[in-house]
Amino acid sequence: LNDAVKHFQLVLDQCPVSYPDCAAALTNLAWARLQGYIRNNLHDIDSITSLFREVLVLRPQGHPDHLLSIYHLTSALTWRYGKEHTVVYIHRSTQLFCKLSPLYPEGSYFRSIVVGANGVDYVIRECNNLPTDAFDEGIHLRRVVLELCPLGNKRRPRALHELAQAVEQRFQQHGSIDDLDECIQCRREAVSLCCEGHSERGTYLNNLASSLSHRFDHQGTSGDLNETISLYKEVLRLRPVGHKYRDLSLNNLGAVLLTRFNQCNDINDITRAISLQRKALMLRPLGNPYHDSKLNNLALALQIRCGKLDASEDLDEAIDLYRGSLQLTWHGDTLRHTILPNLSAALSSRFTHTRKNEVIEEAIRLCQEPLEDLPSLHPDRYFSYRWLQQAYLSRYRAQHNLADLSLAVESFRLPSRHPTQGFPCCKARK
Repeated sequence: LNDAVKHFQLVLDQCPVSYPDCAAALTNLAWARLQGYIRNNLHDIDSITSLFREVLVLRPQGHPDHLLSIYHLTSALTWRYGKEHTVVYIHRSTQLFCKLSPLYPEGSYFRSIVVGANGVDYVIRECNNLPTDAFDEGIHLRRVVLELCPLGNKRRPRALHELAQAVEQRFQQHGSIDDLDECIQCRREAVSLCCEGHSERGTYLNNLASSLSHRFDHQGTSGDLNETISLYKEVLRLRPVGHKYRDLSLNNLGAVLLTRFNQCNDINDITRAISLQRKALMLRPLGNPYHDSKLNNLALALQIRCGKLDASEDLDEAIDLYRGSLQLTWHGDTLRHTILPNLSAALSSRFTHTRKNEVIEEAIRLCQEPLEDLPSLHPDRYFSYRWLQQAYLSRYRAQHNLADLSLAVESFRLPSRHPTQGFPCCKARK
């Protein structure tokens, strides 16, 4: 190989740029040096790439070998990415393959090389394995990859999924509903391409349900919520007893039924939600890393049913579950900052029935812990302020101490100034 490189270099040295075969001489040298690079013979990949670019200048669009020269450059970029894993090279390679692929008819020899295991198929696979990038360049890459996966391509569902992930992440960052709509459209197509029995159908159904749930949170359209419930039911059917993600599906379906109960007050929804959360908890017993979150989820459902039906046994069980969940967390645990306000709210409800001062004092103390731990701009501070306000109001209504009323007003005023939350509950009621 080294002798070949020397020979091709000698030939090139004798070819002026104006010579008709200069491009061929450049190609031969560059291709030989690329083989050395592939075999770890330490050839400079920058100079190899530069040689292929020089060839493209000599073979502009319209030249009979223009497309072949693009393929050579693409191969160099692809091999460089394979060795260095620098994302810019797979980006460039993908864009060049997108230019090449439609220019050769189905069944042609050259097309079989371009779309083969070391060509388009390779860059699609590698791009699909890249981390999600919600910036414009990352999303553009996902669109290019999707172009390389026409209908019938086995990698199209995954390419749709990756584009959906990227635009959904951009929606979460910037709030443009157009991004979420595109995400849902991509997820719908991915589901349609994975018929009954496909190994990934459950995953794509679950992803579509999750995105529809996000749109419901954003727009409040009941059709999205109902479709989310239907999809999660289908996912649960595809994850029978023994499936490693069955508890997640039980939890997801329970959560959206709880949401619909809050919207429509159908007792069947809350009853079903509680049943599902109990089953999810059974699949994550004490000692399982997710046991604490399952306790919290079941407690929340019971607490909501108590608020609607005034069932004291639900409230008692919810408080016990919250306490059990809290014991499994530590200071600084993000779940702890969710459980504390929830338990505080449950204790405030108990105080309205028992009027025991130690109950409301504990409720107040629980809300104060996250306010001491969380940074001043953390969005979860709002929830502690909200339930702290409720605790002070509950005590004021029972004991008529104006100091509690003042503290309740202050606990309302502080989150109203919070730059990340403002009045989310007031907004939701409009």
